[in-house]
Amino acid sequence: MQAANDPKKGGGKKEAPKKGVPAVEDEQQKEESVYVKEMREAIKVEKSILRFRLVQVRNWALLQLRSTRQASLDLYKMLEDWIYVAQKAEMDAIEEMCVVIKDSIEEETKIQSELRINFMDFTVDKGVLNYITPPPPLHAPREEVCGNRFTIP
Repeated sequence: MQAANDPKKGGGKKEAPKKGVPAVEDEQQKEESVYVKEMREAIKVEKSILRFRLVQVRNWALLQLRSTRQASLDLYKMLEDWIYVAQKAEMDAIEEMCVVIKDSIEEETKIQSELRINFMDFTVDKGVLNYITPPPPLHAPREEVCGNRFTIP
């Protein structure tokens, strides 16, 4: 009992309440009012509505992304087909040109007309000539033999 009354040891003082701990633990929490309950209930309802709307937006966005992806895949497939057809047509035109050139080489003749590949078509342009066809050679001139002048036999 002496220690409780000793002022140096702090026996006569009450302990200070700690932070974060209620000062009086025996005191019961006040019962929530009707308005607080309604407010919490309204917040729950609004949160559920918000979640529903967010799910709807997410589903719509996913649907749009899937349709866009499918459209892009279809477009790429179509482009791939177009490139394949164009490349095949160009290769066929080059093959036709090679046949014409091989025939000319085998016959040992010159190719007079211009050969063209216009995108996917091979054409022989007869309007443009690669060289001018020489005229036929003229016969050697002969002079008439005249007695009154000198002539070349």
